[in-house]
Amino acid sequence: MSVDNRKIAKNTLLLYGRTIVSTFLSIYSSRFILGALGQSDYGLFSVIGSIIFFFSYIKNDIAAATVRYMAFEMERKDIGRLQSIYANVCHIQKLFAILVLVLGETIGLYFVNTHLLIAPERVFAANVVFQVVIFTSVISILQVPYTALILAGEKMNMFSLVGISIAVLHFATAIALTITTTDRLIVYAVLESISACIILLSLVFYCRKHFKEIVKNKNAAIDRSLMRELLSFSGYSMLGSTVGLLRGSGINVLINIVFDTIVNAANGLSMTIYNALMRFVDSVITAVKPQIIKSYAAGKHDEVSSLVVRTTKFAFFLLAMLCLPIITEAEYILTLWLKSYPPYTPLLTRLILVFSLAEVFAQPPAIAINATGKIRRYQLTISFLYALVMPITYVCYKAGMPPQTANIVCIAIAIISIPIRINILCRHVSFDKLSYYKAVVSCAIVAAVCYATATYIQQYADPSFSRLACRTILIVVQLSVSSYYAVLNRDERALLLTKLQQMKDKMMGK
Repeated sequence: MSVDNRKIAKNTLLLYGRTIVSTFLSIYSSRFILGALGQSDYGLFSVIGSIIFFFSYIKNDIAAATVRYMAFEMERKDIGRLQSIYANVCHIQKLFAILVLVLGETIGLYFVNTHLLIAPERVFAANVVFQVVIFTSVISILQVPYTALILAGEKMNMFSLVGISIAVLHFATAIALTITTTDRLIVYAVLESISACIILLSLVFYCRKHFKEIVKNKNAAIDRSLMRELLSFSGYSMLGSTVGLLRGSGINVLINIVFDTIVNAANGLSMTIYNALMRFVDSVITAVKPQIIKSYAAGKHDEVSSLVVRTTKFAFFLLAMLCLPIITEAEYILTLWLKSYPPYTPLLTRLILVFSLAEVFAQPPAIAINATGKIRRYQLTISFLYALVMPITYVCYKAGMPPQTANIVCIAIAIISIPIRINILCRHVSFDKLSYYKAVVSCAIVAAVCYATATYIQQYADPSFSRLACRTILIVVQLSVSSYYAVLNRDERALLLTKLQQMKDKMMGK
């Protein structure tokens, strides 16, 4: 197998288009939802969702394992093995759905009613919402085998359509909240659950039509050896996922215990922006992921190394282009978006975006490590590092430090973890460390210079849309020019120019 740059470019554009539509709708949806629910109910839904999300997050680990094993076997063209993987993943997801249901109705329900700070008049609504969220989580878990199959098969047109459909349904829910007279918090949870059911039915229909040979034996007997292999891979991945939850859901709960739901709302809004921007990065990562796995399956370690370094550059460049204007104009953008916002929102937003810029360096190497299937050392080491976030944050909060402390701790850990990840990758793949570190350093320097330049001109104009537009244009141009000459190597510049020429010829009808 050779790297299919045309397919990567096509898939990236499809996913990028999906992300643009989804992000646009998500931004407006959040505005309507915040206005309809109010800051307190918005924060309450955020923290309740965090509780059950902790239990259902394991679905992503099974999904990652499924994509890895399916892409691996698709490269080998082993239909029998693919059928077995799919059937066993379906069995595993059913078991995990039952587990989430049991844990949610016991530990989760107990936690909601005994540890969360909820106004007495909203306790009933909170419990109703919690039950609906449990059901929605079960439905989302059952989606995993179908989504993984679509990703492994690189059917990005369908994956993009599903993403856009989710955003449209979410936007419709937001509009419905503005006109309903019933308890809006409960209505919001119910409508989100209905949306999840619609998406599940769509995925089932598509996979039965386009992957008929693979999905026809989903009730086949359990292959204990394969299931152990999948669960082992997922189990170690779960360590990293749990740490991610401690950063997200766990910190959200900790904020609720130490502060209040208003700060939860601020954290929830900052995470909404973070998640929206990370979807753009995922457009690049998701498009390249199957190619990295298939390159490793074919024994092409040089292609794996090249894809990892190249993806790191483009993913950081894309994210920096989106993050830097928000970091420099957070207050004005939040006012433009929400009109009014909870305290701490601008600061939490800036810090979570800085964290995202540090975190993006880890994603391409992580895909390469997962492709090898040898993730034990990697997950144990990285999980230990990120597990330090919660106790450090808790001690800081108890010492009277402000809410943004958690994000500062996360940024420090993310930077420390970069060389550790690369050293682990080099144990399994002939990886070009020098090229990777050069990419990381050059990306960081370019972003810092762009931020300094944009911040400097702030003193010459008052907050306004024209200042926002000028800073954004300046950042985009400066990032583009600097990255072209200081970040991309000769081959990458040639590839970029070729792609741009092809796009120009296509537009001109040549």
